[in-house]
Amino acid sequence: MTCRCPAPDPPAGGSFTVHRPARIHPRPALDTEIVVAAPPAAASAVGAVAWLSWLVPVLGSAGSVGFLLAVPGPRHLWLLVGVAGAALASVGLGLGLRLLERRAARRARRRERARYLAHLERVGAAVRRVAAAQREVADRLHPDLPRLWALVNRADRLWERRPADADFLSVRVGTGQVPLAAPIRLDQGGGPLVDHDPELLAAAETLVERAAVLPAAPVTVSLARHGVVALTGPPTGPAPWPAPSCARRPPSTPPTTSRSWRRSRPPPCPPGTD
Repeated sequence: MTCRCPAPDPPAGGSFTVHRPARIHPRPALDTEIVVAAPPAAASAVGAVAWLSWLVPVLGSAGSVGFLLAVPGPRHLWLLVGVAGAALASVGLGLGLRLLERRAARRARRRERARYLAHLERVGAAVRRVAAAQREVADRLHPDLPRLWALVNRADRLWERRPADADFLSVRVGTGQVPLAAPIRLDQGGGPLVDHDPELLAAAETLVERAAVLPAAPVTVSLARHGVVALTGPPTGPAPWPAPSCARRPPSTPPTTSRSWRRSRPPPCPPGTD
């Protein structure tokens, strides 16, 4: 497409020619929702019922010893040794099984913790990839003033936006926090009835909170959506951003499709009026 526009300082003629090739849009950042899995449940406290698994055989052995001692008559040594050995074996076996159970539970908790922390690391890597792609697209579509001047000098992207483009008449007004292109949320697995590990839950919530926004990113205003954009404030100083913002618009938007006005402060009142 060729656009003929009035030259700002025409030397001899009254216009210059700008060739507008088909616009090459950058690849947008992924906007698929990122879900952080719910942390594992907290370890439950060992109750009195858990100890019955080894107390029952101990009580049975103690009953056998008591019965042997309560029955009158001669007692063979081998019988006493057998009953006492069985009682001690029952006590030792119960304690051993309980210790093995507790050790297995601790190992399982460590494995769950390591797997969940690895999951958080993978989610963080995915968030960083989305943020990098989003920042790259934002910097390309809405560069700062030094890069904008370089684009004007090259003229390869001069007036590249058309009225059908989604970013037509969008201007950069500064930098700040913008939402991440891909929404992120924490899955509430099990609902409110599940007590999650507090440390892992805090790590997941911190990740979701930090990943929800992209810091120091270009902040834009759509002039096509908002017919009038006004900057209010005390009239004691120059407006902080209208001039740079308007300077960002013409290199990407043809002058035949938009107009802009800037007033830094209202005119003074005539003498004798309020």
